[in-house]
Amino acid sequence: MFALYTNTVSAHQLPLARELAARLGAENFRYVYETEPAGGNQETREREPWTMRADESGAAELLESCEVLLAGGLRPTDLFERRVAHGRMTFYQTERWFKPIRILGNMFASGSLRLLHPGYRRMARRFARLMESPSFQVLPIGPWAARDMEEVFRRFHSGAAFARELMPWGYFVAPGACTPRCVPAEGELKVLWVGRLLNWKRVDTIVDALAKLVESGDARISFTIVGAGPEKQRLEYRAAAAKLGSAIRFLPHVDIDRIREIMRRHDVYVLASNAIEGWGAALSEAKEEGMLAFGTCEAGASAALLPESRRFRCGDVTALARLIAGAKGMAPTPMPPDFTAAGAAARLLAAVGRMRREVR
Repeated sequence: MFALYTNTVSAHQLPLARELAARLGAENFRYVYETEPAGGNQETREREPWTMRADESGAAELLESCEVLLAGGLRPTDLFERRVAHGRMTFYQTERWFKPIRILGNMFASGSLRLLHPGYRRMARRFARLMESPSFQVLPIGPWAARDMEEVFRRFHSGAAFARELMPWGYFVAPGACTPRCVPAEGELKVLWVGRLLNWKRVDTIVDALAKLVESGDARISFTIVGAGPEKQRLEYRAAAAKLGSAIRFLPHVDIDRIREIMRRHDVYVLASNAIEGWGAALSEAKEEGMLAFGTCEAGASAALLPESRRFRCGDVTALARLIAGAKGMAPTPMPPDFTAAGAAARLLAAVGRMRREVR
């Protein structure tokens, strides 16, 4: 039996879950979740025959005894240790452990300062021990997550490097390979951003880049912001001060199917987040819809999915404006096959085969 264990039924996890169920057979797969959806950007009310709540009869035993467990969105350290003690294969998918700590405004301190907290340090020490086991494997969601987990290991093994290569991981919203579509060379360029309007998402960078382009005379460009959150009013004031008028519009939060429709009507997606963004699944969704994408060097998804020529430093308005200005007629890069649900499922099951041989 193969179980995926997470905190909720997520639109970012379901494509991979469906692929695993198809490959393993529904009778051999379970998606175990902790909570009912609460209407967030990732949560969905979709259900499959193989989904089950963690408090249902038999779920706890399943998590303990299944041959393979893939866990993410939580850190059930006790469960991991019991499984490893019995040689049961356990995969832990994780975003960054050491996201930068905000001090003031856009000033940050190293996220590894969290290890000064006794509880966090104890947890990190336990994970460092787990990483020694051939039946436990970390799946880092983005390159910065890999760096964080390697640091956890080094901290508690006298600076020793982690011996095994960590398999690159992410959120696999694309079931299979998508068809990129070129940005029209003529007409209005339509730029999009989707998500929760939080300060570390740095949507202000896109607003300022748009203002810079409009001021320079490029009036055939528009920017749509889809989402809700505490930054919305500040962004509206910023757009008004820049006299962007009809060049910018704000839409409320919508469900994932509606977001996909909106993506198909836009040309360019921008992921502007700082390093607090562990991944940034909207960029994956935009690439699945064939959009041209730009993203920051700091966000996990853009670091993993975009070439360096299509990345910019967080907050660099000039660099982003230059990228957007050159977007017309540009062809998107395709979704890397390894970061589709089909590719990820194939890689994971191959890793299970290798681990099975090592454990035996």
